[in-house]
Amino acid sequence: MEAEISKFSYYGFLLLIVGGILYTVERIVFYIFYYLYVSRIPEKPYLWSNVFVLLFMVIGLILIFTDLINRKKEQK
Repeated sequence: MEAEISKFSYYGFLLLIVGGILYTVERIVFYIFYYLYVSRIPEKPYLWSNVFVLLFMVIGLILIFTDLINRKKEQK
């Protein structure tokens, strides 16, 4: 029996990956900005400082957990 990936899981993982990429790009920009302008220390980005990263990760986790709950219900 082959397990298929549902749309909920697919979009959930996609949102998690996009959120991780956005967070990584934001950190890279921080370090580039820091090394270019050493006279002023910019604010270091945190996970919750970018609304989109947090939003994508929360929605992605909700979609994955929704799919897991639906699969458990189908097995019973």
